[in-house]
Amino acid sequence: MPALFEFNSLKLYWRDSEYSSHSAHELSSPWDWEAAVKMFTPELKRMGLDYLVAMSPEMLAAAIINEHYSYIYNYANKKYNFDNEVFKEILYAVKMLYDNGLLWDLNNYSEVTLGSNAGLFKLSPFRDIMVDDYKKFELQSIGEYFPLPYINGSEGIAISIRDEFAISAKAPNKNAAWEFVKIMLSEGITYGQFPNA
Repeated sequence: MPALFEFNSLKLYWRDSEYSSHSAHELSSPWDWEAAVKMFTPELKRMGLDYLVAMSPEMLAAAIINEHYSYIYNYANKKYNFDNEVFKEILYAVKMLYDNGLLWDLNNYSEVTLGSNAGLFKLSPFRDIMVDDYKKFELQSIGEYFPLPYINGSEGIAISIRDEFAISAKAPNKNAAWEFVKIMLSEGITYGQFPNA
């Protein structure tokens, strides 16, 4: 039984960005990486920032691949399929960001040092999830969190679970273990850290 659910988002680093108010911002549909570049490049210039996302190409590619792993790895036959549109779209999106100078270049140490402070966004888990929020979140921001841009050919949002609790089938006192799990998932314990557990 999970204590919380989360999915990756783009979180604003900079509170003085015009997008950092807690009002929702409607996004273009479909919200993809090209739309993100078009929407936020003027904001980067206005704030004097260098990068859209405070990550290197390989870091961002790994994060997006992880979000779309089921499109790349076939669990039934235990084989990878890199010859599919989703994988190609991931590589295209990362290359497009890098070619436009919107990601760190790990070949330049000074840029890595600067990049952590110069990116408009960082990749961050969004944990404050209500049951129906993720659908709304696909089309608008929630406070300083923006949905991870869509990859063409994929569907939905990859949701992860954290801090799972389980009771062993061989537990000598299952009733007491269940009471412990209920306490750990109660409002008094989860409030603040896991607000919607």
